[in-house]
Amino acid sequence: YVNPRHSNANLLCIWSAEELHSQQWHEQLEEYAQRYSKEDLQVIALSFDRDTALWHRAVENDTTHVVDMWGDAIYTSKVLSQYNVSRMPVFMLSDSLGRILVRTSQLPDSDLDAQLDSLVKDCKYTLEEHIFKP
Repeated sequence: YVNPRHSNANLLCIWSAEELHSQQWHEQLEEYAQRYSKEDLQVIALSFDRDTALWHRAVENDTTHVVDMWGDAIYTSKVLSQYNVSRMPVFMLSDSLGRILVRTSQLPDSDLDAQLDSLVKDCKYTLEEHIFKP
């Protein structure tokens, strides 16, 4: 179970194990997961594959801190059309309310990095310091 409100930011990767180049970014996702705490960033890799066995083989030896999920084919077309995904992988950075701030097709991405750093910094400011002093 993944709840976007459990962290200040969420990095969602929509991918497919059927596309060989889709798996090349996994190390980069792990770098994000290692760089930030779970309270700051939740990294989710959502795979849409027709063949669950192929997806299982792709993630079975995964020891990263990335949350690997498989999307049932029933929901594939709805989700892909809702987020206008025409090719994979797609990376989306959202805040804790689920608002998508950055969307890119490759990592690393300077806009994503800047937004993520800003989002994490702003959340720490509002949580740790009073905006209005008594």
